[in-house]
Amino acid sequence: MFAMVLALDSRYPLVWRTPSSLQLGVSTPRAVFENVDLATERMLDALVGGVSSSGLMMIGTSARASEAEVAAFLQRVRPALRTPTLPRGRPDVLVVGRGHTAARIAAGIAATGARVVESSARTPETRIRYALVVLVSCFVVEPSLHGLWLRRDIPHLPVVLSDTTVEIGPTVEPGSGPCLYCLLRTRTDADAAWPAIAAQLWGRRSALDTPLVAGEVAAIVTRIAAARLRRPDAVEPVHTQLELDPATGAVRRSIRQRHPECECADLQIVQEAGALAPTGALARAAARL
Repeated sequence: MFAMVLALDSRYPLVWRTPSSLQLGVSTPRAVFENVDLATERMLDALVGGVSSSGLMMIGTSARASEAEVAAFLQRVRPALRTPTLPRGRPDVLVVGRGHTAARIAAGIAATGARVVESSARTPETRIRYALVVLVSCFVVEPSLHGLWLRRDIPHLPVVLSDTTVEIGPTVEPGSGPCLYCLLRTRTDADAAWPAIAAQLWGRRSALDTPLVAGEVAAIVTRIAAARLRRPDAVEPVHTQLELDPATGAVRRSIRQRHPECECADLQIVQEAGALAPTGALARAAARL
């Protein structure tokens, strides 16, 4: 067993408003204390370095606060506390891709505490049970990766840099929502020429893969990844794709649905199918390259 350590989040400065009142946080104060007494001051001081709940109770009561007052203080200060983390293994995240954007995404996710593996190979390391895979591509997702993570029941997030926009998501949750094949089929329904166009774009680099755009994309992807890693068993009921316009910074959201002709809902069918490869017009067009 372990004692959960309570500590103030260093992002929120402790500042005095008056000689007898203080607040935690500046732009949006997380907590405000008026008429600060000795017990409050000592408990806040303990929270700066970190203290267990039992230790906080002892400090408060020794300064003549009642147990109810200490409990009320803890409830009031909780929005300014650091989010507790359990002593569990760090999640493994794979970032597949090359260039500025892939590198910045990997660095951003690593900063959340995850263990990041980077790969630019078309056939990345698959023996690790990743908590999330991020697929960074230019124009089109590498065809060999369409079913790779679906078959392994591993969530994966596509990030596609085109000529004027960057598409992020939706996170593919195997067995729930659309897969990469669904996205391909939906786009083909909207534009029958898309498979032939995609085959010509496969392997090309996007001019959007610059340090400036990479930083903006990485910030969005890191937030998505961090939220997913905090709740590994949660599946979003709505599957949202973000489209970033780097020229303006505008982000457009759209809901993506599973394609009615795709069998991705039945993971058993996918797994029994063996190695999946692009089919139809995309496969024929790619073969001509």
